Amino acid sequence: MLNHMSSMIAAADVVAPHHHYALMVAGIIFGCLIVWALVLTFWWGVNALLKRQTDWDDLAQRFPAEEVHKLGGRYKRRDGFFGRGRRLALKGMFLIELAQEGVLVTASFARPAPILIPWSAIRHVSETRLGGMYSAVLMSVKYDREVKFHLPDEALAAMGQKVPAEHLDQSPSLVGLIKSRSGPVHS
Repeated sequence: MLNHMSSMIAAADVVAPHHHYALMVAGIIFGCLIVWALVLTFWWGVNALLKRQTDWDDLAQRFPAEEVHKLGGRYKRRDGFFGRGRRLALKGMFLIELAQEGVLVTASFARPAPILIPWSAIRHVSETRLGGMYSAVLMSVKYDREVKFHLPDEALAAMGQKVPAEHLDQSPSLVGLIKSRSGPVHS
């Protein structure tokens, strides 16, 4: 009988580690699910905060992207600036595409709700120097508060043809850049 009990105890020792491994694996999976849920909750919270800070829902109502005929200019990781009192600068959060109807802007925090800024709603286009070595186009939008987006110089060809001339900065460097990219600026 003593031999039988010893063999049962030895068998239990052999089986028990398998249960420990199963519990460990279940714990790791459960921990990963909790971390994933926390990351998703954080991401959702940040996106909701950015939508609120930029008034993106109002912009999407004001500038709905219903029918868009893209021209081919596609610029990833562009900057946007929003202000009413304090200015909010969002670096690299926008995909900007040029379209026949205007400028299509998709925010990384509001992908299902892109905005289409008609050419006529562009208040001002100017050149800006970033660090003295890099220049970009700064496009201001006609809206209740400051809304601006950076585009690369190569976007000027379409902008010089589509944006009303009175909304283009008439600085010699910008006019020269537009002419070199697209021909004469229309009146």
